[in-house]
Amino acid sequence: MKNHRHIIVLIPLWILCLAFTSSCGSSQKVGKREKASKVQQRRIPKIKDGKSENPATLKEPNSEKQRNEELYAFIEKWKGVPHRMGGMSTRGVDCSGLVIQIYKEVYQMDFKNRRARDIYTETIAIAKEDLKEGDLVFFKIRSKNIDHIGLYLSDGKFVHASSSKGVMISNLEENYFKKHFFSGGRIKP
Repeated sequence: MKNHRHIIVLIPLWILCLAFTSSCGSSQKVGKREKASKVQQRRIPKIKDGKSENPATLKEPNSEKQRNEELYAFIEKWKGVPHRMGGMSTRGVDCSGLVIQIYKEVYQMDFKNRRARDIYTETIAIAKEDLKEGDLVFFKIRSKNIDHIGLYLSDGKFVHASSSKGVMISNLEENYFKKHFFSGGRIKP
């Protein structure tokens, strides 16, 4: 009987340890990928004299403008969704879950990984001043590891799932984010 009491006491401690050592998101893998590339991505055709250089890509439904409109429609739909660790729906989402859903719905891309620090390995590091819409921003907030991620919009603004306020838009120049900013990241080609 004594052993059972010890186990009952240890279970909450174990759960607490997991909460403090995990980064934003769970370690579950998301989506299947082809072996040929790390990230599946729809390519925007290059336009020359009003015509696509690759006729096969003319079927691509999204121009950059359409993609921008889809991105902001997505953000409007998800804005205010509460934070939920491991969540990936409008009932609750964490920071990496939000980024995964944006890339899936807006950019038609899947990531190999689920956690912010693992998604970072799927990117090329870029400086803050070189960020473009759709790039990722990574933060080290509670530890020496990357534990927060967002999607860059423009003019220093990014969308993310805050643990206290849910899905929201913030500015990289706010003192809090300046202090914890680690790197920008662009999806590897």
